Amino acid sequence: MRKRLVPLLVIALLFAGCMGGGNSSSLDFYGLEYQPALSVEDFTLTDQNGENVSLSDFEGKVVVLSFTYTNCPDVCLLIESNMNAVKSQLGEAESDVVFISITMDPARDTPAHFLDWTSQMGYDWPHLTSEDDSTLMAVWDGWGIRFGASSHSHGEEDSSVTVVMPDGNASENNVVQNGWTQLISTAASAGWDVNASDGQWGHMVSGFNGDNSPEDWSWWWELRSWNSTSNAWEESMVGIDDISTGHLAFAPNTTSNDNISAPVGDDASITIIQSNGTVLTSNLPEMNGWSQTVAALDDFDAPASSWGHYMSSIEGVSAPGDSSWWWELHFWNETSRSWQGSEVGMDLLTGKSHIAWAPNSTLDSQIPFPSGEQIVIHTMPPTYLIDKAGKKRVNFTDSDWSTAEVLADVQTLLTE
Repeated sequence: MRKRLVPLLVIALLFAGCMGGGNSSSLDFYGLEYQPALSVEDFTLTDQNGENVSLSDFEGKVVVLSFTYTNCPDVCLLIESNMNAVKSQLGEAESDVVFISITMDPARDTPAHFLDWTSQMGYDWPHLTSEDDSTLMAVWDGWGIRFGASSHSHGEEDSSVTVVMPDGNASENNVVQNGWTQLISTAASAGWDVNASDGQWGHMVSGFNGDNSPEDWSWWWELRSWNSTSNAWEESMVGIDDISTGHLAFAPNTTSNDNISAPVGDDASITIIQSNGTVLTSNLPEMNGWSQTVAALDDFDAPASSWGHYMSSIEGVSAPGDSSWWWELHFWNETSRSWQGSEVGMDLLTGKSHIAWAPNSTLDSQIPFPSGEQIVIHTMPPTYLIDKAGKKRVNFTDSDWSTAEVLADVQTLLTE
């Protein structure tokens, strides 16, 4: 699948011809007037309804055009809100004015996503995007926008789990892989029952599959690690939480290291020698949504069921029994550089560097980007006014432009 471009740095170029020059207009504008008015290249993009929209469709109308992206934390949202305010104040003139928003983040702002977002926000004007990067790049070039493509790559060491709480507060939590997460991931895959308690010094394992160490401490479960240099098992000097993933073994402390078979292969594994001599061994499975969650979050409850683990509560916040909302799993799509709802449960979701948990009412665009994936806008492109002849006439460069001034300039162009 083709790698989508994601704008990281957006720079509005200097507005050549904005001020000065001949052909001075006799009209007064609050915004910066282009003198002379500039011709605009036509374009065809796709709106939130999946329909093709061309700028030339609106010849004979005044067009208010801006650039946006739905994951914007502030400036774009302010401009969109201001555009909506202007639109609501046009009265009978509304039919003669067209509002257009063009995405700067096509990876996330698909037509389907734009439809969800505009419906939620109450915005009914065209929000345009394209699946063809070159088409959008040509539009950006025509309006003086430049960007850089993301080259960020992920590794196992920077996997994360993002949590969006019902009140909107979000946190990103690194996936920490150690002996404990290896044990519980392996046990879940192999169908082992692990009896362990979590205390001041970390997890203490006291049993496997009902084979529990006795209360009189006549023996206890002891952690061993494989020394690849000496090719021998040895007692671990640290607990299960502090040891790195690798070849690990649990056996009663009375068991000699020589009685534990050497591990096979290079993949991390766990061997269990039960008190009756039964040997269990299994390799660490591929990381899935459940093991990532376990390795990243301290406070959550995800009971096991016949369908796998399901998220019940996070940080003490439980999904209500009436199912008015529930915890929904998302994953970071490396190709589109966007969050996407998972169609499978956490036990079946594998191969994803970043996952997220959020109430099901949360839009994908409302989940913060993983670290290293944020779009950073340095200079917001202007909001443009295009006259009835299809020429660029006025721009407003401030992100907090006055709705009254834009409305006045729109009315001026309507009466020209």
